[in-house]
Amino acid sequence: MSKKIGIAAALCMCLGVAGAQQGSAHSEVPPHHAGTFEGGLLTQGGVGLTDNRGGFRFFMAGVHAGKVLTDNFAPGPLRGNFEYAVELFPFWQSYTPVITRQNCVAVPGAAGTVQSSCSAPFSVGGTYTGVSITPIILRWNFASSKRWAPWVQGAGAVIWTNHKYPPFGGPPVSNGDRQNSTAYLKSQGAAYPNGVDITQDGHFVIFGDTATSENVEVSDMSSGKLGKTIVYGSGAAINSSNLLLSPDESLLFVSNTQGDQITAAFFDRKTGRVSGGCTSNRLKGYGTAWAYLGSLALGVPNGSGGAVYVAEFGPESGIGIVQLSVSAGRCSLAERAKSPVLNPDSTGLLSISTFPPRSF
Repeated sequence: MSKKIGIAAALCMCLGVAGAQQGSAHSEVPPHHAGTFEGGLLTQGGVGLTDNRGGFRFFMAGVHAGKVLTDNFAPGPLRGNFEYAVELFPFWQSYTPVITRQNCVAVPGAAGTVQSSCSAPFSVGGTYTGVSITPIILRWNFASSKRWAPWVQGAGAVIWTNHKYPPFGGPPVSNGDRQNSTAYLKSQGAAYPNGVDITQDGHFVIFGDTATSENVEVSDMSSGKLGKTIVYGSGAAINSSNLLLSPDESLLFVSNTQGDQITAAFFDRKTGRVSGGCTSNRLKGYGTAWAYLGSLALGVPNGSGGAVYVAEFGPESGIGIVQLSVSAGRCSLAERAKSPVLNPDSTGLLSISTFPPRSF
């Protein structure tokens, strides 16, 4: 059984209990002076708050020991003392969801092909047991005339667990929702999904089809599995192999890959419906400098995106720049005067990106 060591640093504010002795109304808690030692037993617990830790819980029990390094000082509400401490938790447990994984490696196949060889599915997660030691705790104890005394501290800890933690690693395993898309079935294989984007909340997945028309397909994933795709088609352009949602999810940009245009369709993030929109004119250089369009990127990482950048594949590759305008439920796309920006170091540009990226 493998053993794993993790290192964590934390900065937190919490409330501690200090026993106040009977005395004058002006007695301070904690009543420690420089050189005072203090210790005790303690327990801690918590739950994960972020999306990928929402099912995590932990509990630990151990001991705390510290030494006050200064007398109380500082003005007003900041008055208190500085303490150095250590903590040991011989009982440490984390409770995580159980998930299924597979380990896969690439292996040579017939006629020079590459295939995947995967292990049998196995489960990871569950309960993790370990030991935690925090050798460095730098704590400021706020002085108080009440029975509750707050503190703020910075700490660094080492955690040993009985197996790999957290339980991440390995490719995902299908949950049984594999299916042919609706457009593929209707066209008898003449249209098939290629590009993909997913809404920020994971409710909808959008596929851009390689096809002789402009097709996008939307699947509802709110059940945890892909639903039957709904096809939204347009005769305004050809192919939709590359697509990208705007940062505010109000527009869906489509690179008409084997055509010469950029399309923007309105997208309803509550229903997944695709409607209307606008299409640019033919981009400059099509058929002479470049042959087809590649991936998309956005001018700004917020709002509707501001502008659309598109990779132009060809012997004189470049990046097309198309300005977006949106007003009163209408949009327009127009290539900028200084577009495209040539990329002499690339004779086959397919993929681009911008920084900072969209937030999802």
